[in-house]
Amino acid sequence: MARLPTIDYRPLTRFLAFILLSTSCANVVNYTDPAGPRFADQTPPAAEPSALKVVTFNIRYAREIDSAIVVLTQDPGLHGADVIALEEMDEDGVQRIASALGMSYVYYPAVHHPVDKKDFGPALLARWPIEDDRKVILPHLSLSRHAQRVAVTGRVNIGGEMVQLYAVHLANSLEVSYGGQKDQLDALLNDADSVGLPVIIAGDFNSYEVAGEALSRGYSWPTSGVVASHHGLRLDHVLYRGLGTAPDSADVVHDVRGASDHHPVWAMVPVKQVVKEPAADGL
Repeated sequence: MARLPTIDYRPLTRFLAFILLSTSCANVVNYTDPAGPRFADQTPPAAEPSALKVVTFNIRYAREIDSAIVVLTQDPGLHGADVIALEEMDEDGVQRIASALGMSYVYYPAVHHPVDKKDFGPALLARWPIEDDRKVILPHLSLSRHAQRVAVTGRVNIGGEMVQLYAVHLANSLEVSYGGQKDQLDALLNDADSVGLPVIIAGDFNSYEVAGEALSRGYSWPTSGVVASHHGLRLDHVLYRGLGTAPDSADVVHDVRGASDHHPVWAMVPVKQVVKEPAADGL
């Protein structure tokens, strides 16, 4: 007698559990005003580097800031970062990290969470003053809490070269589907197109595949070969465009000292050198 095939019901069970959870969750408060809330501070500009070390770190619910500071200041792969994107941050956590690292920062919370009773959103840190910063509201609300996603952007002047920076946290595919993730990334890339400057994007993409969608838009993806950054998944990435090309140099930091369920990811990004015209004779 033929044996009946074994059916794995685990994916269906997980999906049904998510649907049940999503219908019982209280909604967040979305900060829909593009102008705020806004928190920022500036530091004097750093010297021009030969390349930029760009880091992205999702610090889970901004709960273990002291541990995160130790990781960011002491790990060789993260030490001396020039640009940092932080996700799931609150105002106090951003300010403490920026102060410990001596970096400028701008932070726009996306939502106020009904359980943690705190604001959460992405933050952008840099070793140069961050100019013309703003919040980019991304399409699609999450299924579970009707939460919006946002990106934080601003430009920095690196030795005469203006570079547009973005820190982002996309929704996961269970909340908005892969198509929704792609729509969110497209909205971000369209915003970058409208600026017309070299671009660096860093953050938690909640996907490996969706980051690759930027390749057709002319972006380099140095973190494409980086190993898992969150429970066996490659979710955290860096993209850049308009800054020349260089051999990919990127990695994930494994020891996070209990700071988060994500592992920070870093990548080296080339800096386009600004050619200065020689002064005319007699001037």
